[in-house]
Amino acid sequence: MKKYLTIIILALLVSCQNQQSVQEYLVEKQNDPAFKTMSLTPDILLASYDGLSEEQIKTVKKIKSVNFAYLSHDDQKFTSESETLENIIKLESYESLMRMNDGSQKMNLLYLGEPEDIDELLFYGKSENFGMILSRVNSKELEPNDMVKIVKILEKLELDQVGDFMESIISENKNGNQSKNVSI
Repeated sequence: MKKYLTIIILALLVSCQNQQSVQEYLVEKQNDPAFKTMSLTPDILLASYDGLSEEQIKTVKKIKSVNFAYLSHDDQKFTSESETLENIIKLESYESLMRMNDGSQKMNLLYLGEPEDIDELLFYGKSENFGMILSRVNSKELEPNDMVKIVKILEKLELDQVGDFMESIISENKNGNQSKNVSI
């Protein structure tokens, strides 16, 4: 009986190890020239704290890292990459906060962890006219009402890198420019 139990546990461990995570997907795409990627370290967020209250700083410090990846709808990999990412998301234990699907556009806001202690927040959007975007916020002890606070705080922070990244995506969709990776 112990042999069978050991074999089952080993099989489960091996199958879990073969499953790619969203984090692994993002790391892999940093080296793919078809993707625009950006990673924000906590140091970048900490450098923008001028003028924030102690409570606001405490809330922002719940963020460990932020990662973005974008793939244009014009890229030949668009269909296969969006299917791959959707399969990864389905296999992980994400809970839905919000979903939208109108046929040509799809958007999901998901989380890992407990509702009062979010470990990872994930935004995935896909449009046949725009492309595919993935944003992952790795956090600790993040609460749902912290997300609203963070959005308000981010408006105060001067994160030019995020603005530049989003501007390059918009520009690419208008001009068909090549993708680039940004690591901060």
